[in-house]
Amino acid sequence: MVTHFLKKGEINMKDSIVLLLAVIAALTGLITEAIKRTFNLDNDKVPLNLLTAIVSVVCGAAVGAGYFIMNSVPITPQNIVYLVIIIVASWISSMLGFDKIKETFTQLINNF
Repeated sequence: MVTHFLKKGEINMKDSIVLLLAVIAALTGLITEAIKRTFNLDNDKVPLNLLTAIVSVVCGAAVGAGYFIMNSVPITPQNIVYLVIIIVASWISSMLGFDKIKETFTQLINNF
């Protein structure tokens, strides 16, 4: 079994996934809202879930690739799997988060 020891202050890809997801979630929300306001989009013109999915996949790929480049992460099958996990997790979290928040606010408004 091969073990890898990190120097003090280094973070490996496994530990970075949560941080990357937080960054991607913030970017996805901001960019989606900016696109909606810039082009005056509502659910009638464009399915907002589709817009959110596209933005989250693009942000996930960009942030993941940026992390790889900035930290000189080698392109290995394991790291490619991590990148795919980041992209899929950002897509799922943005879709579920978007729907759940919308549903919660609708329920709160209708009940009060």
